[in-house]
Amino acid sequence: SQAEMGFEQSDIDDLRRLIAETNVVLLAITILASVLHLLFEFLTFKNDVDFWKSNTDLTGLSVRALWLDWMSQVVILLYLIEMDSSLLMTIPTGVGMVIALWKCQRGAGLKFVKVSAGEREKKAW
Repeated sequence: SQAEMGFEQSDIDDLRRLIAETNVVLLAITILASVLHLLFEFLTFKNDVDFWKSNTDLTGLSVRALWLDWMSQVVILLYLIEMDSSLLMTIPTGVGMVIALWKCQRGAGLKFVKVSAGEREKKAW
């Protein structure tokens, strides 16, 4: 049942009221627009990752612009969280922020290097 999935009675009543009081055509258009938005956003993420995975030449790409894009994504995500926005907006923005950070790492050429305990002790001296 819905209560077992974590929905409160007020949430269930709000959903029933939404379905009962909203024009069916408007509700269908809203759902269709949301589904298309998520689809196009997923395809954008897919193409962005494919481009950056296969790209070896940074000619014409600005690393500074990549970092500014990531910072703007962080600000937008924090704003959405602060405003208690719907997960339909917050989750794709969070995924976009993680992808933007990955693009910064690729564009700037940063790499994670694992340092063993023995090497760490040598560097401490």
